Amino acid sequence: MEIFFSILDDTNSILDAYADSYCQVVNSKFLMIELETYVNPQNAEETTKLEILRLEHLYQSKWAKEFLESIGAKDKKLMNLYNDEYRKALEDDTAFQHNIFAHRSLYNRMKRYISNKWENRKKLDIAEGKFFTETSDNLRKYRAEIGIKKKDFREAKKAVNTSKAKLKALESAAVIASNAYRKTSNTLNEAEITEAYEKARSEFSDGTEELGDKIKLLEMKRFQFLKCLKSHKNDFGNKSHANDKRMV
Repeated sequence: MEIFFSILDDTNSILDAYADSYCQVVNSKFLMIELETYVNPQNAEETTKLEILRLEHLYQSKWAKEFLESIGAKDKKLMNLYNDEYRKALEDDTAFQHNIFAHRSLYNRMKRYISNKWENRKKLDIAEGKFFTETSDNLRKYRAEIGIKKKDFREAKKAVNTSKAKLKALESAAVIASNAYRKTSNTLNEAEITEAYEKARSEFSDGTEELGDKIKLLEMKRFQFLKCLKSHKNDFGNKSHANDKRMV
């Protein structure tokens, strides 16, 4: 285990960057939904969430294409699939009418954060590949631990999913509280609404920080689990064993 952690130390800064950029995306998404919903309470929340999914797909497609290229993938069919998917996503991005959003600068920042998150994801995957190469000679003695590592990974993944579900509920509550706060002034219940707003924002902030910590733990457990697998090299298909579709 000492070998594992000494090598993992080299990737800590990359892992921190990924987790931090993930939290940046969470916060920017919330702010975008919050402000757009205030301007257009009828359908802005749904429109904004659909656009967030489109942007995630765009940069996830870019991540898949560039990651396959970085490992020299020989599966031409798979390469063509992801090249086509990214090309179509780029075409959709060019055609998209961005002016439907009232907060253009905030939208552009959110888009940049999503792009950065997937770029950091790629860097983490490349670092992971180097880690596996350096530890291949030690694979045999770690193989007996695969059951424990798999269990640890699944528990960490479950914890992340639980935090994501919790954060989604906190996000909805915070958006509602925020809009109530912005629309209410000089009324008898202003203090109560203000308190509810501050509480909701604080809980959302705490939930975001908690999720970031659990993402870091999940990635460490994923490293340990994959290290124990027989097929541990940089193969995109094999990585799917412990891939939760990169936590959109």
